[in-house]
Amino acid sequence: MPQRYPSIHFERLPVFPLKLKRVMRHVKDPDISVDSLNGLLSQDRALMGDLLAAANHPFFRPRGPIRSLGQAIASMGRAGFHDLLFTAAVWSLFREAAPCLESTALRGHSLGCGALCRELARRLRVVEPGLAYRAGLVHDIGLLVLGTGPRDAYLRAAQRAEQQKVPLWVVEESMLGTNHTRLGVHYGERLDLPRPLLEAIRYHHQPETAPEPRHLPALVGFADLLARTAGLGYGEPERLPSPSDLLRLPSWRILSEARPDLILEDPSVHAGAVLGQLTGVSEAARELFVEGQPAPMEPAVERSRELAVDS
Repeated sequence: MPQRYPSIHFERLPVFPLKLKRVMRHVKDPDISVDSLNGLLSQDRALMGDLLAAANHPFFRPRGPIRSLGQAIASMGRAGFHDLLFTAAVWSLFREAAPCLESTALRGHSLGCGALCRELARRLRVVEPGLAYRAGLVHDIGLLVLGTGPRDAYLRAAQRAEQQKVPLWVVEESMLGTNHTRLGVHYGERLDLPRPLLEAIRYHHQPETAPEPRHLPALVGFADLLARTAGLGYGEPERLPSPSDLLRLPSWRILSEARPDLILEDPSVHAGAVLGQLTGVSEAARELFVEGQPAPMEPAVERSRELAVDS
């Protein structure tokens, strides 16, 4: 840990709930029955209620009312249910974010970036969509670490970045001697995140410096930029770069190397298409996994069609 940054006690940071970790480990295993998964979760009625409420939320595009874990898995598939569990686990970290962080903005940016990552992965076919979604959710968890330091240090860095129109991670580096991407990797290791997610956290602002394969950090970096231009970021929304500037982005160049046919395509076309997936994301960031929220029994089908973050 750089000495210029005040001591951070990683052991005091929140970790994923043990029950969620266990179910996430088992949910993709076809040899583990739905009944077994249900047994792992059913003893925690509050958690089960949160999961069912989220499964019925239009963000996850339920096909009809979901009243049980079995229905959720049947509707979403095991991979989709895994993403639901992972979202719940990440939200548990955000609930304990330091007061100096804009928790609502952080959730909105993370959820928006996850949605964009998944849609970009589907369009570009360079990364598995579920992995891309999870990387988008956790790419900025290093901000949770920074928030545990002195309040004025983080706020001064955020204010300077906004005033000078400089990326936050650059200001963090100059003022604090480290940045949220490095701190996020240390935190991610404590959370037992897989190596691809750790590399997306560390290199999403500089994917050209990532070890091969660099597709996931590049995808997250591109989605991170798009989310900020859509107003799902910190501070004032940024403007979408021109098509020529998008072509020069290291993230797009890396994605183009993975799919040579993209070299002839306009990245702004892809950007415009995936930005349409952000309808309702701000609302979802406020509504998902609200403690004490009952599971709705009759979700509104009309609203469920507004979002395209399906599984």
